[in-house]
Amino acid sequence: DLKYDVHLFSVSTMAENNYLALQSGEMFSGGEGKDILLPEPKGQDASALMGMEVVGPSFLIRLSAKDAVSFTSRDRTLLNIDGIPLEAANMLYDVLLGEGANNYSFASDYTSINAHNWIEYALTYGRQFFSRGPHLLRAGLTFKLLQGVSAYSLTVRNFQSQLEIANDLINRVTADVTYGH
Repeated sequence: DLKYDVHLFSVSTMAENNYLALQSGEMFSGGEGKDILLPEPKGQDASALMGMEVVGPSFLIRLSAKDAVSFTSRDRTLLNIDGIPLEAANMLYDVLLGEGANNYSFASDYTSINAHNWIEYALTYGRQFFSRGPHLLRAGLTFKLLQGVSAYSLTVRNFQSQLEIANDLINRVTADVTYGH
């Protein structure tokens, strides 16, 4: 008896950081962005990790009572940001969610932004080897093909800046910048 299961489409996302804290009570009571996300830095520098996964067409076919095969496709993206000085994170927060920008001065020895996107195709065979009462043994074998779609990297070393935003003045910005894709 041939049975099957088909998955058409799904999306999942995730975000982690050590700078902003989510105020879930404010989120559901209609609060504004600055009330929902509050700066609560943990550490010397701010960092973030974000990801997204899109599972595309997938299926599982049960060939017999003990055998099954499946195919899965998914597109995955990861973005990693490390080493953002807290003063720079404060400036971005003030510009995007806060009361507006002020004067800032910050420096960093090393800051990096890396993004990767790839597609996975998987073919799986699974089998039930035995079943005795409440005990059973199942095993499977998966073959995966990974297809790289894109990769980007931005590295900033020896960064120093002094910004006087109220006077529309950038007094000094120096950095060694490396970009790759």
